[in-house]
Amino acid sequence: MRKVLLSFGMAILALAIVLPEVFAASFKFSGAYRYRGVSYDNADQDNTSEDGNQKADMLFRPRFTAISEGGKVKAVWELDLGSSGWASGKTAPKVNRHYVNFALPGSKLRLQYGRDDYDTMEGVVVAPVPNRTQGWQITGKVSGMEMMAWTTKISEGSAGGSAGPWGGSSDADLFYVGVSKDVNPNLNLQLGLVLESDNRGATTATPDRDIRWWSVNASTKFAGFDISALYVLQEGTLDYPTSSTSVSDIDIKAHMIDIQASTSVGKTGVTLRLFSTSGDDSTLDASQTHGMTAQDDDNKLDRYTSPNSDGASDTDLPQLVNGRYVGIGIGSSIESATGAGSGGTVANGMRIFEVIVSHPISKKLSFDGNISSIHSSSSAQDISGGTQYVSDKNIGTEFDAALKYQIHKSLYAMVAYAYLKSGDYGKSTSATTDKDDMWAWYFEMKHSF
Repeated sequence: MRKVLLSFGMAILALAIVLPEVFAASFKFSGAYRYRGVSYDNADQDNTSEDGNQKADMLFRPRFTAISEGGKVKAVWELDLGSSGWASGKTAPKVNRHYVNFALPGSKLRLQYGRDDYDTMEGVVVAPVPNRTQGWQITGKVSGMEMMAWTTKISEGSAGGSAGPWGGSSDADLFYVGVSKDVNPNLNLQLGLVLESDNRGATTATPDRDIRWWSVNASTKFAGFDISALYVLQEGTLDYPTSSTSVSDIDIKAHMIDIQASTSVGKTGVTLRLFSTSGDDSTLDASQTHGMTAQDDDNKLDRYTSPNSDGASDTDLPQLVNGRYVGIGIGSSIESATGAGSGGTVANGMRIFEVIVSHPISKKLSFDGNISSIHSSSSAQDISGGTQYVSDKNIGTEFDAALKYQIHKSLYAMVAYAYLKSGDYGKSTSATTDKDDMWAWYFEMKHSF
């Protein structure tokens, strides 16, 4: 009997020691499985060339979350198993996110380090998915304001460089600080600054980049409308490490404006939107290619670009411009994640006025759509001694429609159609035909758990 009691006592003691450790952290398994595809034609706006195609991709993202200390510490590890089509082979898993987020003792701040989505407060200047990378972030409340600050890595530097041990000769980083405050019950203001510091310049081939994006975003209610207005000022320099008579440094001064007014008419949601990015009226030097570093006749860049060479933005724009409803591209001749283009045949800045509607047809079926008038802010940039373009700024009018059916709470299916009535922007003066219209069908199924 003593042996039984002793064994029982030892078991109780072991449980007393182990159980608190077992339940010190709570674990959650979640994720999503998505399949999507597209069928399209005339992506190049030229009906004389056969570019019709169908393609699909699939993605499975299991996520493991550990929360401990009553929520003070959170750790996330998320895998990425995807394919660009009906892959017959096995897809090698990759790590999509891995980070630790924890409360800073004695404050209302939280610190995070690892690979995750690092975006700006308004989600436009820097968007979540394109800036999914390694970084450090601090968020929380300071002096009655919500604040966010982070730094992310574009490229890890090598030893040496003018910045000594704090920056390598090929280091490239993004920095952000933003604050948000309710000025009164009817007005919220957000102020932000993004800084790109890129020291990867090499002789006259590529420049160093010292660029800043100053943003002001205001949200209010007026006459039954929810109104938001975002203004972004971009300024800085592209500085070539080696001087040359044929390559000059470039001064940057550009801007973005995004104004939206939303209301409800019965069950139907209606949004009026004006989106604009500045263009560049200069003429490119001979043999230059359209883009951010193109040499021109005034050594200035007035066309808006986003951080990391347009690689950190994913603006909410019409489907054929940037996949508003289903995020699979078709390589269309008007695709632009920033809504600015490169100064050539895509766009030279954009001005988009659109009416966006959403309507619940039933408890499970909903409709979304938009009519969007799309113009370039400036005519396509001529190339000295090369291609000359017509002065027309009309890119076209796009009609989008999407139906979404909620099969179950965690599973939906969507089908969308996009059609562009093409304008003549980006047509060369030697062209003998007008640009043709473009269309695409999309579908997506997604299970979240």
